[in-house]
Amino acid sequence: MDEVEDLDLEDEDGEDEGGDDGDAIKDTSDIDEDSDNEQDPPQKKATKKHLRDEISEHKKQLDQVMQKDPVFYKYLMENDQDLLNFGGDEDREEEEEDDEDEEDDADEVEDLQKIMKGEQPISGEEEDDAEDDGEEADHSGGPIPVTSQMLSAWKNALVNQHSLRSAKKVVFAFRAVVAEGETESEDQEVQHYVAGSEKIANAITILAVKHLVPVFDHHLPVKVNKGKTPLPSSATKWKNVSPLVKSYLKTLLKMLTQVSDEGMLRYVMRESEKLAVYFACFPKQAKEFLKHLLKLWTSTTPETRITSFLTLRRLAIACPNPYLDYAIKGAYQTFASSSRTTNLHTWSSISFMSNCFVELVGIDVAAGYRFGFVYLRSLASVLRNAITMKSKESFKQVYNWQFINSMRLWTRVLSNFCEPGSSAESAGGKTLKPLIYPLVQIIVGTMRLKPSSKYFPLRFQCSRMIIELCKKTKVFVPLASHLFELFDTVELRGNPKPSTLKPLNFVLNIKAPAQYLGTRTYQTGIVEEVVGLLMEYYDCYALSIGFPELVVPAVVQFRRWIKKSKNVSANKLIQGLLESLEQNAKFIEGKRAGADFAPKDEAKVAAFLNDVNETQSPLRRHAIARRKMREAQMAELQKQSDAAAPIKTVQSLSKGSKGKGKAADPESDDEDDDGTGFHIGDDDDEEAESEEELEFEEEEEGEEEEEEEEE
Repeated sequence: MDEVEDLDLEDEDGEDEGGDDGDAIKDTSDIDEDSDNEQDPPQKKATKKHLRDEISEHKKQLDQVMQKDPVFYKYLMENDQDLLNFGGDEDREEEEEDDEDEEDDADEVEDLQKIMKGEQPISGEEEDDAEDDGEEADHSGGPIPVTSQMLSAWKNALVNQHSLRSAKKVVFAFRAVVAEGETESEDQEVQHYVAGSEKIANAITILAVKHLVPVFDHHLPVKVNKGKTPLPSSATKWKNVSPLVKSYLKTLLKMLTQVSDEGMLRYVMRESEKLAVYFACFPKQAKEFLKHLLKLWTSTTPETRITSFLTLRRLAIACPNPYLDYAIKGAYQTFASSSRTTNLHTWSSISFMSNCFVELVGIDVAAGYRFGFVYLRSLASVLRNAITMKSKESFKQVYNWQFINSMRLWTRVLSNFCEPGSSAESAGGKTLKPLIYPLVQIIVGTMRLKPSSKYFPLRFQCSRMIIELCKKTKVFVPLASHLFELFDTVELRGNPKPSTLKPLNFVLNIKAPAQYLGTRTYQTGIVEEVVGLLMEYYDCYALSIGFPELVVPAVVQFRRWIKKSKNVSANKLIQGLLESLEQNAKFIEGKRAGADFAPKDEAKVAAFLNDVNETQSPLRRHAIARRKMREAQMAELQKQSDAAAPIKTVQSLSKGSKGKGKAADPESDDEDDDGTGFHIGDDDDEEAESEEELEFEEEEEGEEEEEEEEE
């Protein structure tokens, strides 16, 4: 029997269901009212006890007479036998009563055990059920068909009386609805109710999902202590109500695997957010629920993804130890596996998952640092193997979308929590600052791993990550030199071939197709991208007091390029950036000419031009205009793509990217296979992870054994 059968339900008149065992025995024992051995009232029991004491004292006196005067005692035996047998009848009566009491106690214990197992109903429950449901008495031999009248009565009892008995009936009916969607098996348990139609089944589901949680909240109140809300398991009635809660949660988990309707799934997930605190009380069910949430996190519609994440976040907040760690680890692994393929259709979904991961890290930044350290070390290990081995397979472990998106994810985390003066930094963002340096080293190492012209798009991806870090964290990273190198490559110094190919989107590519290499389209696109990235990079320091010295290498490089290049359109772009840099340098020189402090005054240097409107900077004005134009172009491309092709799920694309059956990209060559991704974790952690998995499996096995014993 299910553990819900063990629940001591309260009566409909509001009596406490947590009465002691003695009351339960008295209520359920089959005591014969016509028996002559009926229990005595308290006063009569006291009188009998007094008489038994006097009889015992009188017997002691007779024993003393027998020892002191045997002749007289013999005379009494011959002439007054009743005197010597004084109290014998009472002893025999007492012994008979004790034997009968023992038999009654045994019968009462046996009846109580049957009640706890569900084999015998609580005294008076049959009458209450028959009065509540009306038609249940006619179907005692099999499952009871649920009617609209029964649903109405249950709903009224749940809403107005917070009845646990009605809650139990709703759970039984809900379990029967879910059981109908399962495949038949030999060990399938017999259900108490049956839904006669799909309309009744939907009504039962809505009733259970919407109205059971308020009943649980009513009977399991918790008090906020020092700003923290404890779990319902700390409530007084938890021991009595927990079997019912657990049965409902297990049934809900089964239903999540069966629901195919998007509207019903979204409704169930929205209502399940309130159940996060109850899932936190049951480790096994919470882990299973967490897996369902992560799976729905990569589903089709944005509404379902948002709802599943909110529930996941609620569970992590309700019980940070250990579910926050489970949530961060599961979210990162789900993100990594779902980002193997990145294109215009999946870009928004991947960006949404990145923002969700940042929110999870913000719950406990210290936990984010632990995971950041582990996963950045994993990325560094993969990069180190590629640098030392220098094989095609090792390069594929780095040059794939999974690796790039993982770096971008941690870039977004550090940019969000390490911005000086922000509320995120004051909330614990300083803990993550030590991770900036290793992340920059990984990005630069990835950028320089294979300096081939066909991997220029990947270099641009890495450059955008560094620019984002520089802009948010105010950390200086010498990026310009890595972009200046492109002007000395054959791709830009040589004479390009004329081509009618459409411009390559460098945002959604990490490798240029073979047909683009050496063409004027590709050369012009590279120059435009380099100019845009350099403008964004120098814009990070547009108001810095050292800006004039910072742009000297760029001015020299641009003038040299303009003299040698015959690409008119590219020269025009570079000339525009050069003029902006020179104008901004003159603006800074004019402002610092009136400075009354030395370079050693770090506080005044850091506060330089803090009170100046940023639009006064010539470079900043050009950067803002270019950024708006780029965002408008991306929005238009997204709109056209959505109208031309249906949106695919991130999950289906990740599955399609594995194995040999992956669809070919028309703009890719033979080496455009991104590989199978990389292993999340390094060699040093394999043993620890295997031990953790073993402990997890043993814990689940122990929980299963405990459940079997309870059943």
